[in-house]
Amino acid sequence: NDMFGLSPIKFMRNDDGARVEYRSSQPFTVELDDRSFKIDHDILMPYGDERSLSSLQMECASTIQIIFDKDTTIEDVTQEHRMLQDLLMILSNIRTNIDWPIIKDRSDGVSATLYYLRGRPATETFERHNSWTIFPQVQSSLSEIVRLWFLKRKSIGSGIYLYLSTRRGVEMYGEQKFMTLMWGLEAFHRAVTKPPVDENIKAKIGRIL
Repeated sequence: NDMFGLSPIKFMRNDDGARVEYRSSQPFTVELDDRSFKIDHDILMPYGDERSLSSLQMECASTIQIIFDKDTTIEDVTQEHRMLQDLLMILSNIRTNIDWPIIKDRSDGVSATLYYLRGRPATETFERHNSWTIFPQVQSSLSEIVRLWFLKRKSIGSGIYLYLSTRRGVEMYGEQKFMTLMWGLEAFHRAVTKPPVDENIKAKIGRIL
């Protein structure tokens, strides 16, 4: 909730009693070529008819939903969840595990929690004053950020994967982490820079092939 900068619960107290009010905000949606990306906000509290309570706890809850246009596999969903966590880490510079994904079949509405093997549990907790940014600060650019994230992670390829591997809590020696970063920079450079065409090298490669 700190990442999204939400505080939509208002509490008012007077001589006659207390009043708690919640106003939901509009969901944020980005339509992509093969999926839609949606951030929605809700509230966790006891629902139902009027009742007597000795205590009441209300909590804002934000969810990120990815809706695929076509059938997808468990492996693809697992990869999407990893990349979503990576995006939040890049925006905040804080590595924290998000909740396990809940997958839902649109044909029959059946849902299940997906568990998979991921790195060591994150020990960092999100603190607003330590985060590079929060969503309200990038709200005007968030559509482009999300769109480019889904696009560039494929075109940049191994460069971004090598960098992210140093941030996922995998145990590494200092030398190994340094070399991984260097390989990542080299891969990134190759992905974004077109090498000059050397006809002699091109002809040599042709002979070898």
